[in-house]
Amino acid sequence: MQAQFTIPVRVTGKQRLLNVMASLMLLISVCSTQADAAVPAQAYPLATDVSSIDGIMHAYYDVVSGPPNMPRDIARDISLHHPRAQIFPIVRDKNEEPRLLVFSVQEFHAWSKPVYDTGFYEREIAREVKRFGSSFHIWSTYETRQTPDGEVTSRGINNIQLYFDGQRYWILSETWDSESPRNPLPTKNGVSK
Repeated sequence: MQAQFTIPVRVTGKQRLLNVMASLMLLISVCSTQADAAVPAQAYPLATDVSSIDGIMHAYYDVVSGPPNMPRDIARDISLHHPRAQIFPIVRDKNEEPRLLVFSVQEFHAWSKPVYDTGFYEREIAREVKRFGSSFHIWSTYETRQTPDGEVTSRGINNIQLYFDGQRYWILSETWDSESPRNPLPTKNGVSK
């Protein structure tokens, strides 16, 4: 089936103006779309994020921290993680029994959104690093608040596996557990009570 087009025999000044305006609108639309695609909002990973353990740990806490309802920089967080990395939060039921969850980075951010929406700031208060070759194991003791200077709402230990490929650090996996009466922080990993 062929499309049929009608070409006016005589184009009026008004039609010519409309045609020119439509062509300009199309050109502007195409140019702005190409300009948007050519200039990313932020090029990740940031060298300061992945060139050292201090850098990746700073970024690790920075990407999840922020005021209520502020979107987190998921693209930056993805850039910290190996493409096949997984996140394994340990949650506790009402009887304090542990349960392991498994997420991709994107799934983790979707799961965490209700917490982010109330305001969430996490900071490192102690760190222990073990290394063998290009493999690193990080025990990072944390505390969380709903505002930067607010009351501490929880503490625990993030257990992070890093890989250094000779150019940059990658988060391979992470898990954590929170402090509770049945699960106190060890003295050497944090501030004891």
